Amino acid sequence: MTNGLFCEREYCVRAEDIGVTSHSLLRHLADLLQVFNSKSAQLVLGAEAVSDKTGLKKITSTNLALVMRALQLLLWLVPHIQMHFQRLLPESTKMSALDQVTSQMRSHVRDVQTKLHAILEPIITTELRLWEAKPPVPSKPFQVICRQLRKLYEAVSNVLAEEQVAELYKNINKTFKDVLREQLIRMNIVNNGGPQHGLVTSELIFYLEDLKRIKALPENELSLNSMDDIWTKQLAIR
Repeated sequence: MTNGLFCEREYCVRAEDIGVTSHSLLRHLADLLQVFNSKSAQLVLGAEAVSDKTGLKKITSTNLALVMRALQLLLWLVPHIQMHFQRLLPESTKMSALDQVTSQMRSHVRDVQTKLHAILEPIITTELRLWEAKPPVPSKPFQVICRQLRKLYEAVSNVLAEEQVAELYKNINKTFKDVLREQLIRMNIVNNGGPQHGLVTSELIFYLEDLKRIKALPENELSLNSMDDIWTKQLAIR
């Protein structure tokens, strides 16, 4: 990645030194960005990096987070590159090549975000459908879910920005609540203050305390009240 940034800087410097080559250098720079973007998608999103040749056994959440940050860094740089070349080229010159690769990089960033979220979605769905509202608490399904939440956090927290981690866990938490809500309806458990309601509350406290320990979400999204929407509205206690 460092070499790639150095190359981009060289293109910009050479365009300034030899103005007549600016248009050609802009095109080649757009091609360079396109190659990086395409290879990132193929190797990581398309899992082509998994092979005996590379020795990579699987695409990890850390791999996904790294490629997302690399693409976001390039997206941050592109406007500066555009400004540089706009200063060197006629006003009528269009930046369509850069605009196109920027659009594609944004799309790939969204794809990575979706894939990161999808890592835990099947685990949450499977475990909650196996869950039975009975002692002991915390149940094995809730322990498995929390363990996977911690593992994902350890894999991405040193790569992604704090707000990106929070956004990822906000989506995961929404999936958790959606699946749990469906399971509660299926099991006919309501928030009526009864034994099963109390058991669900204890499970939720365990889940929320585990999220608090890894600090993946803001405090206001980790209170017991933040879980009120797992109960259907017509059954909610006022």
